[in-house]
Amino acid sequence: MPWARLPPDRLIHLPLFNINFLKEDGDILWYEGPDGRKMAVDKRAPRIWFETIEDAHQAGAVGIMLSPEEAAAYRGLKPIEDNAASAN
Repeated sequence: MPWARLPPDRLIHLPLFNINFLKEDGDILWYEGPDGRKMAVDKRAPRIWFETIEDAHQAGAVGIMLSPEEAAAYRGLKPIEDNAASAN
């Protein structure tokens, strides 16, 4: 699941990605993700967990953080552990 920075004006579109608003608590917005996990989101600088990189792009993310495994898969490469094992 990629983690993405989202412009605050794009939060209105999150239900399209099965990310549903729960409540507002000051500067924190609470959302429930597609997997049922709760997310605390700073409404001034939102960072959201998405199911896929494509969802993050479609939502208008301005920065996407991937795990090393996701990054390798996105580039069509083997994960680092597999490359090290095959070298032996």
